[in-house]
Amino acid sequence: MARTPGGAVVAASARGQAQLAAALDDATRAAAHGIRSVLIADIGVLAAFSALRDAGLIPRDMQAKLSVMLPMANASAAAVVQRLGANTINLATDLTLHQIGAIPAAVDVPLDIYVEVPDSIGGFSRLHEIPEIIRIAWRFTPAAAISLAHELEPYEPSWIEEPVPPVNLKALEKVARKVRIPVATGERVHVRHELRELFERQAADVIQTDITSCGGLLEAKKIAAWADGYHIQMAPHNVGGPISTAAALHFAASTTNFKILEHFNDFDDASIKACAPGNPEVVDGYFALPSGAGLGVTVDEDVIRAHPPRQIYFNLFAEDWQLREAERSVAAD
Repeated sequence: MARTPGGAVVAASARGQAQLAAALDDATRAAAHGIRSVLIADIGVLAAFSALRDAGLIPRDMQAKLSVMLPMANASAAAVVQRLGANTINLATDLTLHQIGAIPAAVDVPLDIYVEVPDSIGGFSRLHEIPEIIRIAWRFTPAAAISLAHELEPYEPSWIEEPVPPVNLKALEKVARKVRIPVATGERVHVRHELRELFERQAADVIQTDITSCGGLLEAKKIAAWADGYHIQMAPHNVGGPISTAAALHFAASTTNFKILEHFNDFDDASIKACAPGNPEVVDGYFALPSGAGLGVTVDEDVIRAHPPRQIYFNLFAEDWQLREAERSVAAD
């Protein structure tokens, strides 16, 4: 999706060579601002983007993420767009799990999957595979979560996240005991002592403590040490900015039961990273530790003043949702 220098979306109205030029200009400007992932909704744009990347005219580590507006319905189509340079692929929403299961064998890039569920629990539910982590986000009853997990078990995902509301520990325990996929939860638990019963019930295999809301690094380390005693791994919830990421990286490097780190900054508006530069870039899925003093990042107050707070809302089903830029209307307030 292309934007003008002022931020207006233009790819929806531009067509022909103008559409191609606008989209590629958008990608090159994004690269200049340090963004390393772009959303692409056109095969021609994907091919041209890949050609520029291969020629070194845009960074070779810049990722081409296919939009949900360009879904793949079979393994052959997915393989074609991978050869064209796609780094992640969206699948059509009307595929069965059996049809979905044939696609990972044809490609070796992450899949973004939408699965249709009953309207009573939300309609289309987005399942992220990163490459094989499935976020359910407490949309299901225990019975529905167990049924879905059984269908997913042949594909061996790394975990299912919050299959039921985490405040109901008995329901979470019921799911954990009846599925063979690890269960992850914990991003909504803000007090260490609330985890005691969860640990004792072995109601989860992965805890997603958020360092910014649980009481900081020391409190997160206490939770990790406690979880380690129950053979539970840590995968910090990290949807904040670069300071949150820096803290999480230091946590990860010093925690024996660390599993994986969630990371949003590469998909946010470039100004987010610019507010506190200092974190290394992700290379082949891995971070190096920040090398600066303290957490390793430095707050840039000038950038923060240039981007004052706005009232926005977070719609996971909107295009460019990861930028979190949807303005909240007066009526919504």
